[in-house]
Amino acid sequence: MTVEESQSEQVGATAVRSPAERLASFDEAYRRDADPWSFATDPYELQRYQHVMQYVTSGGNAFEPGCSVGVLTRQLADRCEHVTACDASPTAVALARQRCADVANVALSAGVLPGDLPDGPFDTVVFSELGYYFHISALTLLCQRLERLVAGGGRLIAVHWIGTSPDHVLHGDQVHRVLSCVVGLHRIAHERVQDLRRDGFVLDVWERTEPVR
Repeated sequence: MTVEESQSEQVGATAVRSPAERLASFDEAYRRDADPWSFATDPYELQRYQHVMQYVTSGGNAFEPGCSVGVLTRQLADRCEHVTACDASPTAVALARQRCADVANVALSAGVLPGDLPDGPFDTVVFSELGYYFHISALTLLCQRLERLVAGGGRLIAVHWIGTSPDHVLHGDQVHRVLSCVVGLHRIAHERVQDLRRDGFVLDVWERTEPVR
């Protein structure tokens, strides 16, 4: 399926808030509750992290865009030499800094994608629960830029919920179809994990088998 064909299946965007409205809503949620989506305690989320971490190799540098309150960031810090993470919500970044305060190998910043990306390359890039907030054109650009950040021998790990939300521009399956169309790396894993309570998630892992040009 091409990116254009994926776009024809786009979730009803008329019900979706603008990026500025979503950011304001997220930041307000984080101000009300230090973990509004229970990332640190929900069995579904903990299972998702477990699946992600099994593909993260030890050592090297990792990048996590959309890090939220830093639950996965903290796990990456235990596995990787250095972790760079960002989120569009300044409040979420502040909460992530608190969670990661006991480790010295994490750098956190506020930034809006696809514009605010760090310099690579990274041995691990984790693209988690983020892609469905973008329209096709912006998602395509972001996927292209994330691919360029992957070091030789490095991995791009993508994981997204496959439920539905009126706040999502795309469904999780659509996000991964776009990724499959755009990412030119070698795919080494594909998982579709069902969860009767939360609809489950789809996970794909790509690896760069050649040196970065």
